[in-house]
Amino acid sequence: MKRSYLAIAILAAAGGGARAFETADLARLAAEGGCAGCNLSGARLAEAGLARAELIGADLSHADLSWADLRHAHLAVGNLSKADLRGADLTGADLSEASLSGAVLLGARLASANLDSADLAGALLERADLGEAKLPHARLEGARMTGADLSGAVLHNADLTGARLTAADLGRADLSGANLVGADLSKADLRAARLTRSRLTMADLRGADLTGADLSEAALAGAALGGARLVRARMSVTDLSGADLVGADLSEARLFYARLDGAILADADLRRATLSNVGLRGADLSRANLTAAELTGVDLVGSNLSGARLGAVLRQVELAGARLDGADLSGASLADATGLTQAQLDRACGDRRTRLPPGLTVAPCPAQED
Repeated sequence: MKRSYLAIAILAAAGGGARAFETADLARLAAEGGCAGCNLSGARLAEAGLARAELIGADLSHADLSWADLRHAHLAVGNLSKADLRGADLTGADLSEASLSGAVLLGARLASANLDSADLAGALLERADLGEAKLPHARLEGARMTGADLSGAVLHNADLTGARLTAADLGRADLSGANLVGADLSKADLRAARLTRSRLTMADLRGADLTGADLSEAALAGAALGGARLVRARMSVTDLSGADLVGADLSEARLFYARLDGAILADADLRRATLSNVGLRGADLSRANLTAAELTGVDLVGSNLSGARLGAVLRQVELAGARLDGADLSGASLADATGLTQAQLDRACGDRRTRLPPGLTVAPCPAQED
């Protein structure tokens, strides 16, 4: 039925007005179900049955392929720029090195498709299914992918600069080395995603779920991560300097040699987190919860720990100039902390378990008084 419809659609298209496609190429497509290298620019092929069609290198720019069946079609190095592919089924299709810049792919199915090095700059991919799709080195600058399914997709070294991925599903996706500078990933699902060496400078990750994600060597300077979930996330040599992590959940996160200088971690949850050789100089940790966390070699010089809960193990931490107004040091181990003064401690409180450098004392917290 799809093939019959294709023939009817081709006849209608051939009898239409202005066109850019070659009539002979259109006839060949109808007769053979494929047309590699053909000129089909602007052709009306809505709902056409083109499953497994040979269209390598074909020019389908501006073509109407809405709701077409292109499952496992061969479209490598083809030109589909500004084509209408809304609702089209491209499951398992080969679109490697194809141009889809400005194409409309709203609600399209691209699961397991090969889009290696494809150009999707400015494409509309909202609610599209790209689960398990292969997009290494793909260009997706400014692409609109709100609500898209990219679970398990391979996007390593892809360019997603300024892309919109609000509420997109990127669970288990491989984004290693990807460029996501200025991208909107707010409320995105990035659970167990691989973001090693990715660039997320100034990206919007507010409310995103990064549980178990690997952000090692990623650049997130100035990124917005307010309310994000980073539970058990791995952040080795990660740059989060100046990032906004207000109210973020970093419980059980592992941070090694990470940079968070000037970061805002007010009201953040860092319970049971591990921080080793981390820079938090000038960071805002007011009202943060660090209960049962382990901090080793952490630089907290000039940081704001007002109202924070510091019932943590703090080995060789630097606290010169840090604000401890109203901080709860109950259970804190600060015996070898440097830069800590009695004046700082006079504005904090603790309990019998609090361990301090020799000669320093802290008043008991009101709840701990006998």
